[in-house]
Amino acid sequence: METTMQAYFAFDYANAAVADGRDTAEKKTGSAKVAQFGGYDVHVVVSVREDKIADLEVEGANFEGTYADFNKTKLQAAADGLKPSYTETV
Repeated sequence: METTMQAYFAFDYANAAVADGRDTAEKKTGSAKVAQFGGYDVHVVVSVREDKIADLEVEGANFEGTYADFNKTKLQAAADGLKPSYTETV
């Protein structure tokens, strides 16, 4: 299947929640429901260190519809491809 699509991640820091009680100053979580292409959920954990994004974890869940497997692959590719631009280099 050939597709042309653009996907963007946007972080809603105002509504983010603490990921766990151990690292309250650094980790925030957020989730969103993607309605297109059958629908799926996206869960994100952002780690912030010295006012910079230090790590970004993106996970998809509840993939539905005809393109569920395709969506899993594309979401992972997008997360892997974008992560270096949002995280600090070592």
